[in-house]
Amino acid sequence: PMSISDLNRTIVNGHTNGLDLWLPAVSKANAGVWLKIVCGVASGGASIVVTAATGDPLRGYVFNTKATDAVANRVYFAPDGTDLILTLNGTTTGGLIGSEVLLQVDQDGYWAVSGQLTGSGSIVTSFS
Repeated sequence: PMSISDLNRTIVNGHTNGLDLWLPAVSKANAGVWLKIVCGVASGGASIVVTAATGDPLRGYVFNTKATDAVANRVYFAPDGTDLILTLNGTTTGGLIGSEVLLQVDQDGYWAVSGQLTGSGSIVTSFS
């Protein structure tokens, strides 16, 4: 897993093998700490998976846009209050080149997510 000292940086995924990130447990004392993930290449069948620690559910939203029709196919998704995982699979859950997600610890000590994703196929939520 990552530690707090591994945060406050941008990670650009530049390979097609996917990426697994385990976020550290956080609290109110960590408010403001952040991590930005940018897709520099399209996934080659492997996913980018970000997992928060138990007790640190994800909050916030992502917009996922179908690459072939950015206006008609932009969809808003929010975690359900218990979700700990964000998955970008390079297709339906986002993760095509240029997809970006910012995770920042909010004043309550939870991971606040905001993202602009690009996907393909029938767009679905990235949260689980």
